[in-house]
Amino acid sequence: MRLQPPAQPEGGRLPRQEAVELAALLEGRDELSRLTFALALEKWEKAELSVLLDDTLSVLRDKLLTGGGEVRRLMGLAEHVKTLRSACEFNLGQGHLAGWLAAGAAAQ
Repeated sequence: MRLQPPAQPEGGRLPRQEAVELAALLEGRDELSRLTFALALEKWEKAELSVLLDDTLSVLRDKLLTGGGEVRRLMGLAEHVKTLRSACEFNLGQGHLAGWLAAGAAAQ
């Protein structure tokens, strides 16, 4: 598992693999890896971050449906990612969203 996402793509849709990696980091207990990934997201455009959050939410929901983890934690993480995705529509910077992503996952 990479500690940082690759450089921001130029146009097009983000690969689902990045969402799978982010979901795994959120679900895991390694706060340093999660924070490192989140810090790299600060440099991404908000539209690309929104797509990543949408895809990550789909991955978390898939895990819930297939029994791929702790149900309570997955539900909390899915709700957290959904809230962050909604916040992308407001005047918040990517740095704030990335910090909120990492801190909120640790609280679940």
